[in-house]
Amino acid sequence: MSSLICYSKLNCPCALVAQSHKLNPNIDCMPREHKYYTYILTHERNHIFYVGVTNNIERRIFEHKNATHKTHVGYYNIKKLVYFEEHQWIQEAIRREKALKKWKQEWKINIITEKIRSG
Repeated sequence: MSSLICYSKLNCPCALVAQSHKLNPNIDCMPREHKYYTYILTHERNHIFYVGVTNNIERRIFEHKNATHKTHVGYYNIKKLVYFEEHQWIQEAIRREKALKKWKQEWKINIITEKIRSG
C-alpha cells in the first residue's frame, strides 16, 4: 500500500490535502522547502513599477527581459529587478504581491531604498 505525502500537516497549501489528514491515516507529513518570490521591476527612469510573483526568479526575470512590446513590461521596457522577497508558501507570496500592488509609488520607492541601504 503506497501512502500519500503531504508536506505540511499544519499549513497545507492545498485544502484537499488538509482535509485528507482527517480522512486518510496513511498520509505521511514531511517538511519540504518551498521558495516563492514577490518582486518589483522597474524601467530605466524608475517611475513605472511592475509587481509580480514566481517560483523561479531567474527564469521569470529572463522572461521579462525578453518580453515583446505586446506585453506591459515589454511596452514600457520594465526589465530591471529592484526588489524581491522570498516566501515559503505561495499563498504568502500572492498575499504580499496584492498588498504591494495597492501601495503608493512613494511607499514602493521607500522599500526599495531601504533594501539597497541594508545591503
